[in-house]
Amino acid sequence: MTDLTTTHLKHLLDRATPGPWETIEAYPDGTPRSDMSRQIRSADGEYLGIMYELDVRLAALAPQLAQEVINLRDALGYLMDCLLYTSPSPRD
Repeated sequence: MTDLTTTHLKHLLDRATPGPWETIEAYPDGTPRSDMSRQIRSADGEYLGIMYELDVRLAALAPQLAQEVINLRDALGYLMDCLLYTSPSPRD
Protein backbone atom coordinates (compact mmCIF):
# COMPACT_ATOMS: atom_id res chain seq x y z
CA MET A 1 0.00 0.00 0.00
CA THR A 2 1.16 3.55 -0.70
CA ASP A 3 2.39 5.57 2.28
CA LEU A 4 -0.10 8.42 2.61
CA THR A 5 0.92 9.68 6.02
CA THR A 6 1.06 13.44 6.40
CA THR A 7 4.83 13.24 6.91
CA HIS A 8 5.27 11.29 3.70
CA LEU A 9 3.01 13.65 1.72
CA LYS A 10 5.02 16.64 2.96
CA HIS A 11 8.24 14.83 2.03
CA LEU A 12 6.92 14.18 -1.50
CA LEU A 13 5.78 17.78 -1.96
CA ASP A 14 9.12 19.14 -0.75
CA ARG A 15 10.93 17.14 -3.43
CA ALA A 16 8.39 17.35 -6.28
CA THR A 17 8.83 19.50 -9.35
CA PRO A 18 7.19 22.85 -8.54
CA GLY A 19 3.68 23.29 -9.90
CA PRO A 20 1.25 24.03 -11.13
CA TRP A 21 1.84 21.44 -13.80
CA GLU A 22 0.31 21.88 -17.24
CA THR A 23 -1.13 19.41 -19.70
CA ILE A 24 -0.38 20.05 -23.36
CA GLU A 25 -2.89 18.81 -25.94
CA ALA A 26 -0.85 19.66 -29.04
CA TYR A 27 2.48 18.82 -30.61
CA PRO A 28 5.27 21.43 -30.34
CA ASP A 29 4.24 22.83 -33.76
CA GLY A 30 0.70 23.47 -32.46
CA THR A 31 -0.93 20.56 -34.29
CA PRO A 32 -3.55 18.92 -32.04
CA ARG A 33 -2.68 15.39 -30.96
CA SER A 34 -4.81 12.85 -32.81
CA ASP A 35 -4.61 10.30 -29.99
CA MET A 36 -5.39 10.37 -26.26
CA SER A 37 -1.81 11.17 -25.20
CA ARG A 38 -0.89 14.46 -23.56
CA GLN A 39 2.36 16.09 -22.54
CA ILE A 40 2.87 17.24 -19.00
CA ARG A 41 5.14 20.18 -18.19
CA SER A 42 6.18 21.89 -14.99
CA ALA A 43 5.38 25.51 -14.15
CA ASP A 44 8.68 26.61 -15.69
CA GLY A 45 8.05 24.61 -18.89
CA GLU A 46 10.21 21.58 -18.08
CA TYR A 47 9.07 18.51 -20.01
CA LEU A 48 7.89 15.85 -17.55
CA GLY A 49 6.58 13.20 -19.93
CA ILE A 50 3.68 11.94 -22.00
CA MET A 51 0.70 10.18 -20.47
CA TYR A 52 -2.82 9.08 -21.33
CA GLU A 53 -5.17 12.10 -21.24
CA LEU A 54 -7.11 11.27 -18.07
CA ASP A 55 -3.97 10.15 -16.22
CA VAL A 56 -2.09 13.33 -17.06
CA ARG A 57 -4.95 15.49 -15.77
CA LEU A 58 -4.88 13.65 -12.45
CA ALA A 59 -1.07 13.78 -12.30
CA ALA A 60 -1.12 17.53 -12.98
CA LEU A 61 -3.40 17.99 -9.95
CA ALA A 62 -1.44 15.63 -7.66
CA PRO A 63 0.58 18.34 -5.84
CA GLN A 64 -2.55 20.38 -5.14
CA LEU A 65 -4.43 17.27 -4.01
CA ALA A 66 -1.62 16.26 -1.65
CA GLN A 67 -1.54 19.77 -0.17
CA GLU A 68 -5.33 19.69 0.26
CA VAL A 69 -5.07 16.41 2.20
CA ILE A 70 -2.43 17.98 4.45
CA ASN A 71 -4.59 21.09 4.97
CA LEU A 72 -7.68 19.02 5.80
CA ARG A 73 -5.73 16.87 8.25
CA ASP A 74 -4.37 20.01 9.94
CA ALA A 75 -7.89 21.48 10.17
CA LEU A 76 -9.27 18.23 11.54
CA GLY A 77 -6.51 18.11 14.16
CA TYR A 78 -7.28 21.70 15.15
CA LEU A 79 -10.99 20.91 15.50
CA MET A 80 -10.24 17.80 17.54
CA ASP A 81 -8.03 19.86 19.87
CA CYS A 82 -10.78 22.48 20.23
CA LEU A 83 -13.33 19.81 21.11
CA LEU A 84 -11.03 18.18 23.65
CA TYR A 85 -10.22 21.44 25.41
CA THR A 86 -13.72 22.93 25.36
CA SER A 87 -15.84 19.88 26.17
CA PRO A 88 -17.37 19.84 29.62
CA SER A 89 -15.80 17.56 32.17
CA PRO A 90 -17.78 14.41 33.02
CA ARG A 91 -20.05 14.63 36.05
CA ASP A 92 -20.11 12.16 38.91
